[in-house]
Amino acid sequence: MKHRVIEKGEKSVERRVVYGLAVLMASMLLLGFMSIFPAYSLTAEIYLVPSVNAFDTATTSVGYKWNITVWVKDVTDLYAYQGRMNYNSTMINATGAWLPTWDSQWVFYGRPAISPPPVLGNGSVIFGDSLMVGPGFSGTGKLAIIEMKILTAPPQGGQLSCALAINNVETFLLDSYLFPIPASKTDGSYLYQWKEIVGGSVTWKWLNAMGNPVWLTANVTVSSSYPIENFNFNRTLGQISFNITSVTSGLCNVTVPKLLMDGAFKVLINDTLVPSILTWNKTHTFVYFTYDQGTHNIKIIGEIVTRIRGPDLLTLTDVNGDGIVNIVDIVVVALRFDWEEDP
Repeated sequence: MKHRVIEKGEKSVERRVVYGLAVLMASMLLLGFMSIFPAYSLTAEIYLVPSVNAFDTATTSVGYKWNITVWVKDVTDLYAYQGRMNYNSTMINATGAWLPTWDSQWVFYGRPAISPPPVLGNGSVIFGDSLMVGPGFSGTGKLAIIEMKILTAPPQGGQLSCALAINNVETFLLDSYLFPIPASKTDGSYLYQWKEIVGGSVTWKWLNAMGNPVWLTANVTVSSSYPIENFNFNRTLGQISFNITSVTSGLCNVTVPKLLMDGAFKVLINDTLVPSILTWNKTHTFVYFTYDQGTHNIKIIGEIVTRIRGPDLLTLTDVNGDGIVNIVDIVVVALRFDWEEDP
């Protein structure tokens, strides 16, 4: 048998042909695989509900708990997911987290899944799950529920805020081929503001300088680290009262119109006299005090409860408030003779 000797130039051509065929076969194989995997556009979104978590001291106390639900929207072939939410641990804390397996809106509801327990860290919570068999979930559904707790009150007149950050590399979605699913990740926010509380309005009937009945109203404003309840004004006892329940120590500032109460003030907490700081201007007295943790009944007692007063409250003798004590003031008193003020 005769063998033909392949020259050097022919070997080079042969190598190029073999190489070209190999590249062609690899390309065809890759295209075949690519036709198997789904093509994704950036339509899926991971987000929080509520996204804005805003509170104020008028309605919400330190220790208050609420839930945040993590959702995914418009996802295709979701087989596994993980999420991490970071927050400021000096302001708030995650006290619990769950995969809502009982909820029909959970992405893996009624499907066999691994369902590991979420991990609570210092300033973070990590959650996730994976199906055990395909196909993946498509649509919109819940991923996790996180319970948060307020730890710190804002300074008087100020606020505390931080991000509830899920837009990080530890938040991701995987399809049934364990390939990443592109998704936008929208952070939430937390805000706790100091807000003055209008403790209540007190209205009563009075006679003006001409002896005609008029109605007077005084608004008492309360600024407190914790919300107040059961505001009341007792004219007979000459006191304002309300209740406060606190999980830490707090402070309180009560603004009392002089139209309502005046003179020296004292503060009682659960019927015990406590130190207070008094400041005032022409129209109002400001009563400042602090309280400890617990449930408190607050009483603020004034030295003088308004009864016979001139409109500008300068003195008791200048009844009509014209800056002069004369016969007109006596006439005003005479017009009030035998008249009884509303209790």
